[in-house]
Amino acid sequence: MTITIAAMVSATAPATAEPTVSVFVPAQIPVLSWSENLAFDDSGALWVSKTGEQRVVRYDASGRITGGFSIAAPAGLIRGQDGSMYVNAAWAPSGPASLGHVFRFDPHSEQPVPQFVADATWGANGLTADNDGNLYATDAFGVGIVKIRPDGSRDEQWIAAVADLFSPNGITAVGDWLYLTVTLDMSSPIYRIRRDRPHVREVVARLETKPLPRLLDDLTVAPDGTIYVASTTSPLMGELLRVDPETGTVTTLFSGPNVTSPRLAPDGSLYASTGYGHLLHITL
Repeated sequence: MTITIAAMVSATAPATAEPTVSVFVPAQIPVLSWSENLAFDDSGALWVSKTGEQRVVRYDASGRITGGFSIAAPAGLIRGQDGSMYVNAAWAPSGPASLGHVFRFDPHSEQPVPQFVADATWGANGLTADNDGNLYATDAFGVGIVKIRPDGSRDEQWIAAVADLFSPNGITAVGDWLYLTVTLDMSSPIYRIRRDRPHVREVVARLETKPLPRLLDDLTVAPDGTIYVASTTSPLMGELLRVDPETGTVTTLFSGPNVTSPRLAPDGSLYASTGYGHLLHITL
C-alpha cells in the first residue's frame, strides 16, 4: 500500500539562506578516491567508506587520518545502537570472500578488524540501524531490502514484504519509519516505510526533473524532519538537496562534484562524501 503525503515537486525553491560549503578533505586522487558513505562514531570521529581506495578511514575534527582498515568495496556505513560501527562490503579478511555482506568493527580500536555479521545483497549499498538494533541494507541496482536482526539472522518474512522494491539506495531509520530513496525511477521518489508493517509505504516527495531525472543516492533526516538527499545529475556531477517533507519543497544547497552521502554532525552541520573524492563540510 502506497500513500502520497507530499505533492510532486515541479520546481526547486531558492535557498532562504546561503549555506557555506568547503572542502573538509580534498581528494587524494580525483575519482579514484571515490568516497561512498560516511558516519560519525560515538566519540565524534568521522568514518568514511573510500570505495575507490578499498578501505574505511577515520578522520579527526581537523581532517587528519587517525585510523582505518582495508576492505573490499565498502559502501553503507552506520553507527549501531551498541556503539559498534557497521559497513557493507564485498569481503574482509575476517569474512567470506564473496559479494554483499555486513561487517562490524570497533571504532575505538587502534587497529579495527572488520568482523562478519551477515549476508546482505549482492550489491549491498545503503545501510541503517534502528532503535531496536536491527540493520537494513539496500541494493541500488537490485531489488528489496535485507533486514538483519541483532543476533545476525535475516528476517526473511520482512524481506519478502519489500521484495518488489527495485533499486532502493539511501536508507535511514527514524523512529518507526525507514526513509528510502530509489535510484532507477524517473520520478526520483523518497519513500517512508513502516518498520513493523513494511507493506505500508508513503511517498514523501518526488524530486523528478525533466528531461533527465535526478538519480537519488543516500539521505539523512534531521531531528526537525528535514531531509537532506544526494543526487547525481550527470557523470561526476550532482546536487545536495534539502527537502521539506510537509510540502515536498526542494532547496538546492550545493551543485558540483556528485555527492554520494550527506550526514549530520553532532554540531548540526552537514558533511558529505563525493564520487570525486572530496569530503565536504556544509554549514547550514
